[in-house]
Amino acid sequence: MPLPKTFSVPASQEQQGDQLPIFLTPLVPTDAQAVHAIISTDKHLADMTVVIPWPYTLSDAQGFIEFATGAAAAAEDVDHPETSSTIYAIRLGDPESALVGCIEVEVRPILQGACSLATNPYPGRTWTEWLPGYWLDRQVRGQGIMTRVIGRIKELAADDACVARVRIDCFAENPASRKVAERAGFQLEGLIRNSAARGGVIKDTYQLSWIPPSRHE
Repeated sequence: MPLPKTFSVPASQEQQGDQLPIFLTPLVPTDAQAVHAIISTDKHLADMTVVIPWPYTLSDAQGFIEFATGAAAAAEDVDHPETSSTIYAIRLGDPESALVGCIEVEVRPILQGACSLATNPYPGRTWTEWLPGYWLDRQVRGQGIMTRVIGRIKELAADDACVARVRIDCFAENPASRKVAERAGFQLEGLIRNSAARGGVIKDTYQLSWIPPSRHE
């Protein structure tokens, strides 16, 4: 089942007075200015990712949006729904408001052994894992926004019978990202040594995962 093009995260019943609804929408060309404004003034944000360059230019932001648009088109390939990447703008209060961050959800097939149709209880199913990667404007951090977004991603994953797990990777030197995952109910799998590189420097990462309840068998 492909990821939806747009979705929202409503305010909780208990905290509606303090929370704004969150809207996850496709990136559009006019988002380039906001993306550039957020990232170009926050080197730490770039340093905590593998792919964001530094310095960060308006041309980089425009290229990112072009990439996101292409990824969205590829994700609609019904012949390969188990391999895709969908990038969402995170908007507060209104689906037309300026973005305050982004989240990418990569869908990958997981390793599967050979099994005859006679013994396979799920013939024709390709098990997948979802890998969210995210960043948020420092002006709105600490408000639980990303934890709420990840919680909604978990709900979508639980509704997809092919999702075996949701996995979050982050640099070991990025405790904030790890805390977001843990607050959203993810469990630490462990420290994966020398598993990523940034600017030619090899780094350790933490891997955390969440298993949909019906996939515990």
